[in-house]
Amino acid sequence: MDEVEANNLQVVVAELSAELTARAGLQECVLRDLEWLHWGSVIRLSFEYFWQDVEGELRLTPEALNHPGVVELTASWMLAMNIDNAPTASMVGLRPDEMTWGYSEVAVVEVVADTYAAEYLPESTCLRLEVHWEGERRITIWCRDLAIETTRAPGLAGDR
Repeated sequence: MDEVEANNLQVVVAELSAELTARAGLQECVLRDLEWLHWGSVIRLSFEYFWQDVEGELRLTPEALNHPGVVELTASWMLAMNIDNAPTASMVGLRPDEMTWGYSEVAVVEVVADTYAAEYLPESTCLRLEVHWEGERRITIWCRDLAIETTRAPGLAGDR
């Protein structure tokens, strides 16, 4: 990767990081769906989003908790995905149907530049998307492009 490509990649990462920061890094949000699209070249993650802008400050509000928004992260030209679903100490011994949504609250979502795809797509952007929960739970996706979109604003009545 030459210097121009590296600088472009850093700009893309900075823009995506700013979008995540504007959404509180999806902290306290819940991953509701992971979709495999376009013959495996695209992965879409859908999160219930609980943050509202109240007088210029992001806050968790009762309206948003009762009627969460939806934020979708769409990773195009997905090159690899790794899921580490190690249970936390409080999860051990529970059956899946005994867990509540609280066990799936996201700690943070981050995007960084990565060299994983260099051998496959030497001329392209390579991003690493990481979804972290408490403990050792995480999803890591290596992709060429990433889009972040709020498809439903929090606080509005609608289907979950």
